[in-house]
Amino acid sequence: RALLSSLALWLLLVLPAWGQYSLYWELPATPGSLCWGSSSLVVSLHPEGLAVNPASLSALKWRTFNASALQWWQEIYAGSISGNMPVKPLGNFSLSLGYWSLGSMVALSAMGEPLGSIESKSVLWGLGAGRELFFGIKAGLNLKGYSLMMPERKDWGWAMDLAGQYQYRFLTGTVMARNLGPKFPVNNRTRFDLPTSANAGISAVIWRERISVGLLWSSARDAEPVLSAGLAARPLGFLELRLGYDNDDAKPERSPLGMGLALSTTGSQDYRIEYGYRSYGALGSVHAISIGMDF
Repeated sequence: RALLSSLALWLLLVLPAWGQYSLYWELPATPGSLCWGSSSLVVSLHPEGLAVNPASLSALKWRTFNASALQWWQEIYAGSISGNMPVKPLGNFSLSLGYWSLGSMVALSAMGEPLGSIESKSVLWGLGAGRELFFGIKAGLNLKGYSLMMPERKDWGWAMDLAGQYQYRFLTGTVMARNLGPKFPVNNRTRFDLPTSANAGISAVIWRERISVGLLWSSARDAEPVLSAGLAARPLGFLELRLGYDNDDAKPERSPLGMGLALSTTGSQDYRIEYGYRSYGALGSVHAISIGMDF
């Protein structure tokens, strides 16, 4: 059958790989997850596309909605929508939907002859639930999955995250077990263990809630531990400046620094526009933008 050489090269060189496959829900699809990296799980209360800390959902007092678009190099792009709904007395529930377009790729025969262009894409989903239990202790569960669609082939996988959180004054501590589930991808001859990870983080909101900082330590199966840090500073009431850092050596082309900003208004409904940026070296730069509201 046709050899999808261009797709295989893209998977091996661009996506952060465990074995030869990646989890599309691990890829940044919002300005926050692009800028802050994994630390968005402790810096941001809102779902960042498919990156959700379910334990922090209970801190959201209003319904939220966010729509994001992300442009990678060439024809590769992503989009996501996510939202949160408080349901008393059960807690808060989130829904995330995502889409990746991997662009046009050339299919080759076994003899190396071009057979024309093909399109491949991935659709993602996520369902989260979080609740405050007692004395500042919060817990949450997040289910997530993806489907990778190519001509004559369809792979899919799913996993869940468990999270616990404790808040004391301006400090919040978080522990998470991420990517718990079966081997992936389903419908493929070769299947891999999920990159299950243990995560511990701390965040703080200081200076009259004008500065938010967070640290997240992550240790995944068959990978070096990663430390991720995020900062959000609000010098003006409507302007938030963002900076992120991580020491993930598994992505040598990717800059350890991410940047971004957010513009927001407050009132009976809160609106915001966000932007995120990170360089991937010779591969190019990645930009993301989103609009959102709390109501």
